[in-house]
Amino acid sequence: MSGRHSQLRAVALPGAALVLGAGLLMAAACAGGAGPASRTAPRAAAERSAPGPVPVLAQHSHAQCPLGGTDARTLWLRDRADWQAVFAFDEAAGTGRLVDWGREGVLVHALAQQPTLGYGASAVSAERTADGAVEVALRLRRPAPDAMVGMTLSRPCVLVVLPALDGVELRVRDEFDRRPLGTARAPVAEDRVATPALEVLPLDAPPPASR
Repeated sequence: MSGRHSQLRAVALPGAALVLGAGLLMAAACAGGAGPASRTAPRAAAERSAPGPVPVLAQHSHAQCPLGGTDARTLWLRDRADWQAVFAFDEAAGTGRLVDWGREGVLVHALAQQPTLGYGASAVSAERTADGAVEVALRLRRPAPDAMVGMTLSRPCVLVVLPALDGVELRVRDEFDRRPLGTARAPVAEDRVATPALEVLPLDAPPPASR
């Protein structure tokens, strides 16, 4: 009897070891699969915040800025609500194309009022600095001393489409002497006010009751 029990134990032990080994393999596989996925978001965020060039997706210069005022001014428009708060026309007229809000935003830099026509600005580059800010270099234009220009007050500006930015300071600088021209701040995503979703009703559904 004791020999049979010994034989059964000898047979049972390899089976238990096999089950234990399979469990360890499954746990290792799960841990290995979850590791890279769990690190994807932090790695992507780190890549977005690393120093390097930021693409200028589109831009449009205006000889007479549609933004009100006479002083130099820098704004970051993060969504359509921001746009409509300062402009009475759609973004295609201001930037040359529609803006993919949520993925993109618009930097507006207006120069101070100038005595004549012939002044202007355009973006030549954008880059993320070591301290996490985004610097946009502008090339400023002014009429030559002997140029024939209209003797009309002007206030030029440039609208620059950049990738969406959250919690970032934007610094506008002169391309040549690097002097600061203006700053703006892109608020963090949590500070954004959610746009109410539209209620989609079936075609045969009665209209909603008035409140």
